Amino acid sequence: MPRTLNRMREANRDTAQANRIRHCDVSGCPKFRSYTKRYCRWHAERNRRYGHPLGRMITRKVYQGYFPGVRRLIRQCPSETLAVIYQLLREILFPGPVSKSSRSRANLLRSELQRIAHVPRRDERALVIATSLFLLSHHNPYRLPDDERLTRMIGHGVLQLAPRPGHYHFRGDHWQSCGRPAGATATHTIGSKIREALSPWFLHCIRSYTSPTTTKKNKEFCPT
Repeated sequence: MPRTLNRMREANRDTAQANRIRHCDVSGCPKFRSYTKRYCRWHAERNRRYGHPLGRMITRKVYQGYFPGVRRLIRQCPSETLAVIYQLLREILFPGPVSKSSRSRANLLRSELQRIAHVPRRDERALVIATSLFLLSHHNPYRLPDDERLTRMIGHGVLQLAPRPGHYHFRGDHWQSCGRPAGATATHTIGSKIREALSPWFLHCIRSYTSPTTTKKNKEFCPT
């Protein structure tokens, strides 16, 4: 086992040394690769957070136009089906005990879920956000062109129910408050669990509203 670890460390050192003269894999980026990664530090961080080196955070303003139609669809859903959906969401979003001394991935996930544990109507709002992002990906693939970006954005959207404490950026002539995004592990884990558990619900939404721009009823699903 120690020999294997030593070989891995030597291989990482060799890769890191070679990457000092290799450019980032993103077309047009003049920066050099970061350590053993294929991308520079900036694009590697985007790939880690959003599932793609060119991925970006999609703000709620982009998909909140779907909210009225999704809420109407929830009201039309049978109470038994809705109870099952909310039970699945409660199991996924249950935080569990958080240890202040541990830095494990499981503990980081629990600490993120602890932040949204007391949000009013958490399960309903999480369902509305996840469904809206899924419909946005279906109707506007340019925004979320692949599954990985959709998965992470569902996690980001749900965890933004209780945003992290923000920081400030200077924008030309004023300071603007910017909330910090949730951790990459938490967003990927939550997004993948929600997509797997609620895939029948998402497919039902797509079958019910396949062409959101053709009828007056379905226009509520189009972002404004």
